[in-house]
This record gives sequence, structure tokens and C-alpha cells, in this order.
Amino acid sequence: MKKTLALIGCIILLLLAAAVFLFSIGTVFTAIPYIGSIANIITVGWLHLWLPLCVVLSLIGLGLCLANRKKPVHWVILALSVVSLAATVFFLCQNASALKQYGVKPNVFLSKEDLSAVRVETFPYTQSEYGPVYLDAYYTEDGKTDKPVLIYIHGGGWIQGSRETHAYYPKVFANHGYVAFTLEYDLSTPERHLAESTELQIAEAFAWVKNHAADFGGDITQLCVAGGSAGGNLALELAYKINAGIYQTAADGTELPTVRAASVTFPAASVVAVYNNDDLVLGNIVHNMAASYTGCSPEENPALYESLAPANAISANTPPTNIVLGAGDVIVPPKDTYDLDAALEKAGIPHQTVTIPYANHGFDAVDGNMSTNAYLDLSLRWFEQYLGNTGDK
Repeated sequence: MKKTLALIGCIILLLLAAAVFLFSIGTVFTAIPYIGSIANIITVGWLHLWLPLCVVLSLIGLGLCLANRKKPVHWVILALSVVSLAATVFFLCQNASALKQYGVKPNVFLSKEDLSAVRVETFPYTQSEYGPVYLDAYYTEDGKTDKPVLIYIHGGGWIQGSRETHAYYPKVFANHGYVAFTLEYDLSTPERHLAESTELQIAEAFAWVKNHAADFGGDITQLCVAGGSAGGNLALELAYKINAGIYQTAADGTELPTVRAASVTFPAASVVAVYNNDDLVLGNIVHNMAASYTGCSPEENPALYESLAPANAISANTPPTNIVLGAGDVIVPPKDTYDLDAALEKAGIPHQTVTIPYANHGFDAVDGNMSTNAYLDLSLRWFEQYLGNTGDK
């Protein structure tokens, strides 16, 4: 019986070590078919757990080899585990080194702020044919009346997500003296294509925030925007188009507020690229997101797709833009974000594009992980630079 249990345990360890090996190597060599598309979603996003897992497996493998050096399977487990640990340390060091260049102090361990002082209230900001549309206001009761204002727009490929998606971000901003708002918008479906109305709906939220930010101590002249993925696309679209005068007033006649700065994660800089995504694992899912949003292909309506690209709305008034993305993003190809960066450079707009090596889309899925805190650090310093009157001062 003991031999049987030992054999089963050894097989489980071997399979676990093999899986960890594949994901660790797949993170470093993202060109590996299939595994390279998803490995870094786990290894980088959950690095605070992945690194200890590799350490523990290596120690177990070493212990097994010392206990019985004659069993080849023990050496295989040790070899797989050590290589996995080495690969993990390698991409961890690469990521940390890249972030340090921008003044970030990386922390591999999970680290969350105490957000107990943050308050939240929910309000409907508009009414659509599908019902009331809500936003949440995050703030602290500190008596200040000149707080900078943040609008955060959630991602989800324009077809999923809610105002609670990444609520950690607006909470942290509120904890640092901002009045932060996170909003919902009507989501597209395979039968309901809202690409031509989503931005206009969100513009209503900007008007609502302008009219009510002072209720929470906010100064609307110190407005910044943020968002991730599809939300990053929408955040840049609204910021760029409002500042360019393409969107000027809301339905009630409220003049839309000027955006002073923007900071986004892995934005969908090109909806064409999202539609044409050919990744072996996630390509079809991503394609369906863009197809649901637009209801057509880029060839069928090129003008619509052009109108959804932030680069096409750049003007002399485009707000300073900070972008954080992963070099291994298979959902939103980095190339189009780099093209946006080049367009901002050509237009003379202050900008910063921070690439995290080996990171995939959604590297900030875990609140308080290294990438999440890096984005928050970069954003807070970016906004301080261009708003000049941040709540932390």
C-alpha cells in the first residue's frame, strides 16, 4: 500500500513539475504554439504564487534525490523544477529591470493598500433603451474641495465587464486624494452592435461627472481618465475626441470637460487588429468581440473602424498619455500600441509607453500584484506631473 501511494505521489509530482516547466518555458519563449499564448497569463499575473511554487517544487525534487539518488524520476522532477525556477527568476528580473527604468520599485509579493477610508456611492447617469446606466463615485471624507477627478472605464472587449471590474483602481486613486468614478455602458452582443453609440453614451457620464464632481470635493478642471483593454480604447477615444472638439456637448447641453491627462493599460489601439486576431488559442474569441461591437468587418465599413482608432483623433490638444502594456500580449497586438506611441511622438504630445517584458494581456488581473501596483505608481506620478494639483500633495 505504501509503495502504491508513493508511486501515485511521484506521478502527481512529475505531472505538476512538467506542467510548471511548460508554462515557465512558454512564458520565456512565447512563440511556442498554444502554450505560448496563455502561459504568461498565469505566470506573470500570478507571479506572487508562481515563484513560491517553483521554489517549493525544486526543494521537493532536491529532497527526493537526496533520499533516493537511484530513481531517475526524482532527477527528472528536480531538473524540471530547477529549470522552471530559473526561467521564472529570469522573466521576473527582466520585468523588474524594465519597470525600474521608469522609477517603479517592483514588489513580487502581493501588496494591497488599506482602503477602509474610501466611500462609494452609486448613481444613474443616463437612461438607455435597455434601462438606467450607472456609475460609482469613490471618495474619502477629508473636507477638501480641490481634489483631482478620475474617470475609469472598464474593459471586457466591449461585450462584458461592469463598473466593478478593476474597482481596486478607482479605490486606490480615491485613497490618494482623488474623486474617482467608474462607469457602466451598454454592452454589445452578437445581435446588438453598439460601436456607433457607446462613446456617445460614455460622453453622458463625462457630463454627469462635470456637474457632480464638486459634490464629493472634486475639481473638474483637474480631470484625468484611465481604462484597460477595450476600456483603454474608450478612455483614449473620449479624451482625444473631447479635447479635439469632436465631442463638445452632452444631450442635455452640458459642455464636456477637458481631459488633462490619460493613463491606460493594454488599450485596443486598433479595432481592426482585434478583429483580425489570428492567435491559435484566443484569436477566435477576440475576433468575436470586435465583430459583436461593430457588426461588420473592416472591409465592409472601413470608416467605422477608422473612427474607433485613438491615433486618428490626435490633435494639438490631446492630453499627455501614459500607456502600460505587455510585450507578450496576444489579445491586443503591441505593434498597434507602438504605432499610437509613434503618432503621439509625431504630434508632439507628451507620452510614455511602458512595456513589461513577457507579460500578456490582463497582467493586472490580481489586485495588488506587481503589475497592478506598477501601473498605479506610474499613473499617480504621471497625473501629478500634468495635473499639478493631486490629492497626495
